[in-house]
Amino acid sequence: MGKKDARYLLKKTEDGNTIGPLTKEGLKELAQSARVAPDDEVALTTKQNIWQPAPNVDFLEMNWLVPRGENSTGYGPTTLGTLHEFLIAGEITAEHLVEHKKTGQKKKIIELVEVLTDKQIKVRNEAKESNPPTLKNNDAAHAVEEVLETARQLRIRQLAHDLDDLTKKHDALLQKFRKLSVQLAQKK
Repeated sequence: MGKKDARYLLKKTEDGNTIGPLTKEGLKELAQSARVAPDDEVALTTKQNIWQPAPNVDFLEMNWLVPRGENSTGYGPTTLGTLHEFLIAGEITAEHLVEHKKTGQKKKIIELVEVLTDKQIKVRNEAKESNPPTLKNNDAAHAVEEVLETARQLRIRQLAHDLDDLTKKHDALLQKFRKLSVQLAQKK
């Protein structure tokens, strides 16, 4: 089996359940949709006895550490997609600083938004192009479907939130335009 055909298993530390086998792209999509925790583990289906922490799997791009407070250990490393979910949930703000685990570089969430959007589009496109995962049982298939539906619903909520923000900005600019138009007409 070549690297492209590789299948992976995801062990959820929280409940001990194993999801898979998954394609590389399917596993990446789960990670980007905040469904892979820093303490979860991943194994190739051909090497089921060799589990490694999910953040150590380079292609998952779990590179960002989220500090929680002065006396807290924080969360991570995690993906840009998870940061996006934290932002939607209000757990962090756009001004929140996160740190890249490899480079130590600190960035505000707002600086990562464009990168995040591009990454999400790329991961989703790769997942669509790959073959769907072959699952061993209905429980795993249901879990993957549930995860993907949750990711879709979160994206819909984010788009609705973004639309609401843009509508508010549009209304504010329209009001300002009208005010300036009135001022200009009074000066004539």
